[in-house]
Amino acid sequence: MSEGTDWSIWDRSLGTAADKKLSRAIGCSEDSVTNRRRKLGIRPFTQNLIDWPAWDGRLGKDTDERLAREIGCAAATVRRRRKGLGIGSFGGAGGGRPRRIDWARWDGILGTAPDREVAGRIGCSVRPVEKRRARLRVAAFSRHARVDWAEWDGRLGLATDRETASAIGCSLVAVEQRRGRLGVKPYTKNDRIDWARWDACLGKSDDRAASELIGCSVSSVRRRRKRLGIPAFVGRPGDATDKIAAASFSRAERHCVI
Repeated sequence: MSEGTDWSIWDRSLGTAADKKLSRAIGCSEDSVTNRRRKLGIRPFTQNLIDWPAWDGRLGKDTDERLAREIGCAAATVRRRRKGLGIGSFGGAGGGRPRRIDWARWDGILGTAPDREVAGRIGCSVRPVEKRRARLRVAAFSRHARVDWAEWDGRLGLATDRETASAIGCSLVAVEQRRGRLGVKPYTKNDRIDWARWDACLGKSDDRAASELIGCSVSSVRRRRKRLGIPAFVGRPGDATDKIAAASFSRAERHCVI
């Protein structure tokens, strides 16, 4: 242990950060921090503060090493947790082969969002998405890509700028500037929805897809649908969303039957 370290100042910090990071702050060796922490019976940071409920759903869906890098802990820590829950390794013994992905369903969204976001929607690791996109020669998502505003101008002001930017795949600033240039007022939640135009769409897709089409909140769609006694859409998650083309935002009434 380093001589001259006033541990009365640092004891409270042990276990709240990685030993290596804490040693740099104290000005001593990592071993000194580790030995002091063990002497006081304090568990290491990675084992003490991991919010496992937030990560358990990812176990077995990616390699332990890659997941550990995201969490900020050792691969062995992820491995112990995975095995403790009886989850097989990604593509390894006990876990079998990674599930077959129905790319016919997902090819259309490749490159429309970051690969990690697309992988989250599919329920797989990032690597298969990267490989599939490269195989089809689909360019990686870029928020700086040129936007075909002729396709999206009719959508401006029908939803928040942030929601519109997410749907287009561009920056928030780009939407704000384009809307301002056209003199379109920003969307507010108090804007009246012309339900006579949209009622026919309710129940033909999941509420989230309908809300994106209309430009309102999911709860607004749900309340209206229930008020009219229209049952919720029944189908696989994402089916309806994937079938609604971006152009439908400006020609919504023609796309109510999905």
